[in-house]
Amino acid sequence: VIGSKYLLDEDSSHISNTVFSGGNNAAFYVNYVNSQYSDTSSMLIAGFTITDYSNPNYDQWYGHGGAISVWNSNVKIDHMIIQNNTARDGGGIGFMGHGFTGVVSNSIISGNHADLGGGGIKAELTGDLWIRNTQIDDNEANEGGGLWSRSWTELSNVEITNNSAVYYGGFYSNTIGSSNTSRTSNEWTNVEVSRNSASNEDGGGRFEKSGGSNSFKLINALIVDNSSNTYPGIVFSGYDGNKIGIINSTIYNNIGSNSDASGKNNIGIWDNTVVRLLNSIVGRSGGTNGYAFYGFNCGTQ
Repeated sequence: VIGSKYLLDEDSSHISNTVFSGGNNAAFYVNYVNSQYSDTSSMLIAGFTITDYSNPNYDQWYGHGGAISVWNSNVKIDHMIIQNNTARDGGGIGFMGHGFTGVVSNSIISGNHADLGGGGIKAELTGDLWIRNTQIDDNEANEGGGLWSRSWTELSNVEITNNSAVYYGGFYSNTIGSSNTSRTSNEWTNVEVSRNSASNEDGGGRFEKSGGSNSFKLINALIVDNSSNTYPGIVFSGYDGNKIGIINSTIYNNIGSNSDASGKNNIGIWDNTVVRLLNSIVGRSGGTNGYAFYGFNCGTQ
């Protein structure tokens, strides 16, 4: 356990007053720490600020994580401020390896930069990532301004706002890389994805699935005011024949600059995708000539 006095008295002022600043590498490199499941009172980094760190490594394996770099480990990152850090991948936090388990909770991930993927957070290979009660804002990257993950990822009570990228302004999420192969369903609950931008495509973000039969539920979500050239809202890719549930959610006013149908839609789906809507609002994008849904390979409406 590494933490500030916040762990002793829960005084939140310790979080901003206990600062790691200006390092020439990640502040923490967590390597093969895997004796216990991460969502416990052990294996914990908590209660302080990490700012202005820069991870100089530029290879696939060690270029993850400007502030905290996690490799094949179980770790919980709780009540933290991670801001203005840089790396090749995961400007704020990077998870890498086969079999990691990560929890990011009650934290602010802000103003970080990644040259490639995941301005705020990136998770890669076979792992499981939970993000809870966390704000991911004002980060930037080439892909996934706020979040880029190809590991099993579930969000609850998370804000992804004001992030920017070339692709996937808010997030990119592909859950194929779980360390638990028995998982069959994935949920994001109480999530706001707003005011993110991409200069190319997927202003809000993209859910992608490569194989498998798992379904996905988006519950109590607000996905609004995102922008990009094409597909300004969210896209579900690779869910052919699988079920998507959108429940108690609003997806509205996501605006693309492209003048054709690819720039005038709130939700993009691929062939044979089953979408179930319950108590939700899906707006038309781009005025009276816009669409709620864009169907790839099956027309434009």
